[in-house]
Amino acid sequence: MSLAACSDSTAPVPPDVTVIVSLTQVTAPTISGFPGEESIECQISLRATAQGDGRATWNDATLLFYAGPDRTTAVDSIPISKADIQSSWSSADIGVGETQESGWRVSAGIPFGAALVYRYKVPSGEVRSTRITFTCGPEIPANPAPPTITAVTVTPAGDEIEPGDTIVVHYTAASTIGLWTSTLRMSGACTVEQSFSERLLTTSEHTVLIVVPPGCALGRLLTFSVFAADAVFESVTVPALRSFAVVDRTPPHVIVDYMPDPTKYYFVGDTLHPFVWGNDNNSVSWVIWEIQPAGIRDSISGAGGRFLDIPIPPQWAGTNIQLRFFARDGVGLVSDTARGPAAGLPIYPTVQPAMHWGTISGDVMNLAVDEKRGALYLLQGNGGWRVGGVRTSDIALTESIPLPAMAWDLDMSAGGDSLILALPDLRALGIIDLRESPRRVQLLPIRSLDTTTQQAPWQVRVGANGKAYVILEGAPPAQAVLLEVELATGVERVVPGAGNIQDARFERSFDGSALIFEKGTDLFERYDVAAETFTAFGTPRSIYGPLRVDDNGSRVTVGLFVYDGDLQFERRVAAVLGGEAMSGSALTKDGAYLFHILGNRGVARTRTNDGAVVDRFLTPFPASEFLRVTPDGNTLIVVDSFVGTSRIALVDLR
Repeated sequence: MSLAACSDSTAPVPPDVTVIVSLTQVTAPTISGFPGEESIECQISLRATAQGDGRATWNDATLLFYAGPDRTTAVDSIPISKADIQSSWSSADIGVGETQESGWRVSAGIPFGAALVYRYKVPSGEVRSTRITFTCGPEIPANPAPPTITAVTVTPAGDEIEPGDTIVVHYTAASTIGLWTSTLRMSGACTVEQSFSERLLTTSEHTVLIVVPPGCALGRLLTFSVFAADAVFESVTVPALRSFAVVDRTPPHVIVDYMPDPTKYYFVGDTLHPFVWGNDNNSVSWVIWEIQPAGIRDSISGAGGRFLDIPIPPQWAGTNIQLRFFARDGVGLVSDTARGPAAGLPIYPTVQPAMHWGTISGDVMNLAVDEKRGALYLLQGNGGWRVGGVRTSDIALTESIPLPAMAWDLDMSAGGDSLILALPDLRALGIIDLRESPRRVQLLPIRSLDTTTQQAPWQVRVGANGKAYVILEGAPPAQAVLLEVELATGVERVVPGAGNIQDARFERSFDGSALIFEKGTDLFERYDVAAETFTAFGTPRSIYGPLRVDDNGSRVTVGLFVYDGDLQFERRVAAVLGGEAMSGSALTKDGAYLFHILGNRGVARTRTNDGAVVDRFLTPFPASEFLRVTPDGNTLIVVDSFVGTSRIALVDLR
């Protein structure tokens, strides 16, 4: 129970005085709080006057609480200090002819009656008292009738109930002096209680829905009773309304998320990560999972609700597996089986060819292979344009050749003794004779440029005839042209019939006999170096992914799409990484296989004659940049390049 105060007034003092305190107002009760934690509060206003002579000094007071039907005896009391009393009247004393007023907020956990007894001291030193009474809640008649509970119904029909089922109880409670609380209790197999704060209503009707919780003791009875208490805490209970035997006849369910995606590709060494949990109206004992036809079975105790880690072992390679999940509940009932994928999940081999790798400083923008000297020559841009020489035996950076300007492309000469660079800022080709030491860049200016525009050499490939083929392009109105340059003499010729090659890319066959040009769906053509003519035209199915050509141009790939030597579409190979774009791929020299980068999952291999996945191998670093096959067709170069450092692996394809 609690008390708080507020007040006003002043006054002087003679010899003998009687103080009278009267109640001027009691507000209607305010009820707040949750069921079982209700409180009722009233505010009272008081007036004090003095009769006789002299002044009386305010002393302390006591607040007495009365509850229940018999309010002759206080059930609780609160002492109020002298300081609080004098503060409430805003004065230490009161004299004849003065009027003082104060107010209090009084609250308790049940409706109550109260008496406030003030003590004061007269001039003679005698301590006298004055008393006021009030009621917070309904006025209580003599011998009030207890509350009643009627119209009680319990559904559903029958004498059995399962965890998870809903029981509906309806009842009406009434009291002539006002209801304080009512409660529905479920007990026996488990205990559930629903209470209502009735807030002094004389009639209250409730329809209560109770879901039988998991964990109710199976085989035991559930019983119900309704309880109601009124303003004086007289109560009534209606017991044993109905009883139900708690049973479990409902099998559990199993739920699986992140089932392996049949549109993706899985290899030996990968890990499957399905998320699985069991759900039951009462309890789940086990969640069981199987891999068929591998005959693997394992389980999780309880409902699960977690990711599984299922590594793919070598013996699954070449098979179609299916994951199966089911749950068993506490009484042995078994769920339906969740299966996936429905048509099975193909598992592909992981091979491990011989390879060696290393880390070098600087990035790798492009590269050329020097088979004569066992070296790679890397076009590097960070920290100043240069060509880095890497020894293939141990992936060691052995030389750095500074460039006079930005190089955008490079290729090896037909004889394998020189690097040919495209230097657009100098509007020239750069030639590095690899037989010389020290290395130096000789400039071969391009004379066939449109000097009125920004036309410049951006891409270069060297044909089997020893001539460099250069794409010249620039901002409009410059026209892009294909230029043939005789490297030994510097003689230039604009190749006729190249079409609109502005923004096109091109690649040569391994033997340098064919050049393939591609620009989305606008341009797809083949140039025969020996015949000096464009001999084939096609329409690519996709603009995504690298342009790759085999040994003599009899097979061409653009990303995932395979074309024959006449640039006619043959098929689309499997998208091992997903989607259409393959940021890194390499076609073998014989055109039989297309390698794809898989990032942290290594490098995958597909067949070009049917588009099927063959296998994959792992790399010691993410295969994230680009792939190249060496001119002899024996080695795959895997590059992972970032600003400041690069990693290169050489993979033996034999």
